[in-house]
Amino acid sequence: MIHLDTIYYKFLNFAVSSSGGGEEGGGAPELINWVHWWRLGAEKAGNENLVHFLHTFENTIFFSLFVILPVCLWAFLTYRKVMHGRDSEERKKVPKGFSQNFWELVVSGLSSYTQDGLGLGKRGLSYVPFIGSLFLFILLNNLLGMVPLMKSSTSSLNITLGLAVIVFLTAQIHGIRALGVGGWLKHLAGVEEGSVLEYCLMPLMFPLHVVGEIIKPISLSLRLFGNIFGEDILLAVFVGLGAVAFLPLQTPFYFLALLTSFIQTMVFTLLACSYIQTFSHIHDDHAEAH
Repeated sequence: MIHLDTIYYKFLNFAVSSSGGGEEGGGAPELINWVHWWRLGAEKAGNENLVHFLHTFENTIFFSLFVILPVCLWAFLTYRKVMHGRDSEERKKVPKGFSQNFWELVVSGLSSYTQDGLGLGKRGLSYVPFIGSLFLFILLNNLLGMVPLMKSSTSSLNITLGLAVIVFLTAQIHGIRALGVGGWLKHLAGVEEGSVLEYCLMPLMFPLHVVGEIIKPISLSLRLFGNIFGEDILLAVFVGLGAVAFLPLQTPFYFLALLTSFIQTMVFTLLACSYIQTFSHIHDDHAEAH
């Protein structure tokens, strides 16, 4: 006769230990997800090409698309209904229905959040789509890891580094637009007032500033990756311990994971705002000087 506690223990032990940790984890414990389960089936069937494909993109493409596609489709359908629906004129004046009210609230909140984070006032509105998309993508991916058989793609360094590089390039493009190529290079060289001392220190300051700019996306990506990856390991470990004691020991840590997901989203996006804001303040200082 098979006891229920034996089945429970074997299932949770399988769910934690069989996942292999992913490409960054090096065998660290994590909860099994549907892609990994699919990969196990492909291994048993001897389909090596499918196994390699699923292993390569397990932590990046699948779960990112799982977040992006439904949200984009929902937003697009809501936009179509508001702009081209039968009662579009009424909807433009007064929001109607759950979808429109939800997206009105989201867009309004992200607009205020971005403008406050950038400190640029109305000029910051042009960055609302970028910062808002970052916020939603990171938050939803962070929370996805708390859903059974799902995984946070932000627990992959490939995803977080990609996001950080996008922020880095956006900040540099903003700097070139605000200061011009010459002003941007002067900023990297540490030339602000054009004094003789600043020009003498250019050979020293330029590489230091370049290294400092390169370090920013690295630190940004590692911070998000480390926190979310550690959060997933924590949940997996306590699921395994709970299997031994036949207790849901991981339950309190779901609240901690929920808090961490929001905090790390805010930290990433606020630092992104800070990087862009740096060039804006330099541009404003130059304008006041002129």
